[in-house]
Amino acid sequence: MEPIYIAAPGCFLLGAFGYVIFQFWMRPILRYRRLKKSASTAVASYLDTINVSNKDMMDNGAVESKVKTIRKLSGDLAACFHDDLPRWYTLLLTRRSESPVDASKHMMVFSSTRDYSHARNRAVRISRMLFP
Repeated sequence: MEPIYIAAPGCFLLGAFGYVIFQFWMRPILRYRRLKKSASTAVASYLDTINVSNKDMMDNGAVESKVKTIRKLSGDLAACFHDDLPRWYTLLLTRRSESPVDASKHMMVFSSTRDYSHARNRAVRISRMLFP
């Protein structure tokens, strides 16, 4: 038997296995990590925006656009955790004390907070839940 008859099915099986691993494990995990980083950046940006002492800068719509971004990221983060991530990875996150669902709840409350000290406390909680 020629080696090509052994190599062709082996390569096909290896490619199919690699596709399944990438499509159903790696893409959701990478999406989750990207969402987590975006959420952290959005929280820090919103915190900087409400820290501004000039009220004219806060009333120009920047706050509302950042609130919408935080709420969208909050929903996307919870949906990614429940729907997209493989079960073994959700168990790993639980074991590492990383809780994106709780962080999502805190992000919703955080997005409606206008007091800087309260918002900073929420931001610290969100950071601890996303990056233990």
